[in-house]
Amino acid sequence: EDPIITVCTHVFCKSCWEEWLAQVNSSSKCPKCNACFMEVPSKLAAPLRTGNALAWRILSRVQVKCPLDAHGCQWRGEYSEIASHLTSSESHFSRGSADSVRASAEAFKAQGNQRFEARSFKEAVKLYSKAITLDPSVPSYYSNRAAAWLMLGAYHECISDCKAAIELDPTHARAHIRLSKALMEVGDLMEAHAYLAQAAQKNPEASELSLEFARVSQLKMVFEEGKSNFEKEDYAAALECFQFVEHHCSTVPIQLWVAKASTQAGLCDSAISLTLRIIKKDDKNAEAFYVRGLALFYGGDMEQGVKHLKESLRLDPDQSVVAQSLKSLRAAMDCVTRAKE
Repeated sequence: EDPIITVCTHVFCKSCWEEWLAQVNSSSKCPKCNACFMEVPSKLAAPLRTGNALAWRILSRVQVKCPLDAHGCQWRGEYSEIASHLTSSESHFSRGSADSVRASAEAFKAQGNQRFEARSFKEAVKLYSKAITLDPSVPSYYSNRAAAWLMLGAYHECISDCKAAIELDPTHARAHIRLSKALMEVGDLMEAHAYLAQAAQKNPEASELSLEFARVSQLKMVFEEGKSNFEKEDYAAALECFQFVEHHCSTVPIQLWVAKASTQAGLCDSAISLTLRIIKKDDKNAEAFYVRGLALFYGGDMEQGVKHLKESLRLDPDQSVVAQSLKSLRAAMDCVTRAKE
């Protein structure tokens, strides 16, 4: 699936190729002919569609049947159409017996798992969704879709599906773990810990869940210590705590705490660099503009600092702390200007 062609003209599925490259010492040779590659990995292969248009046209016209043929789907068509067929909202919806409906739902789940393994997460979401439509009573369908949402960075959708799975089966360990991860991604470490605490108490025999709870408990403890140090203006100690948490949970909210502590500790260049990376990924993050503005101002670039605080307020006008900081920074700029005169 998702065929690619190498510089030595061999064709592989994309996920298999990426798995091969990930292996130690394998990226220097072709798995088919052992030809030595001199190029960097990103230039070793290209999508078959663009790398060899003729070969793609031939492959795309190969006649195939639906992978769910055993479950009654009579579709036949070209290879290039199978992905859209599988994820089409009009296809496969059985109107037969309960057993046949459940069998079709399980088949969609299996296809979704295959697309997930191939890192085609959007297609996996569509296939899991079809399984849910056929049988919304199965918690694993929601949990699997949550895993795909998590990989796509759709954290709120992941949280919603995890909660749906947990409502159907409160002992579903993987749903609790994925919920915890999604909550941490949106900056809610405390709620992630609370959910895991309840889950671990109800499922003491689930070792995977217990390990995740222990991990998050440690992160929560260190994070709270960091916030306490920050409030006491012990910024070096706070930075050490936040960096430890970031090493194990590199989410944007944690990164912003690292940037805040770095700024207050006088490490403005580090904070400027970190917040720039955040803004490049999300130019609507008001807090990132605020923290970057402070770092720029304290680092000597007062005009850019004020500019970033203004942008933060534009993105979120209700930030009273930012408004107060902007007022203070403008006053400081006026003092500097008068001193120079």
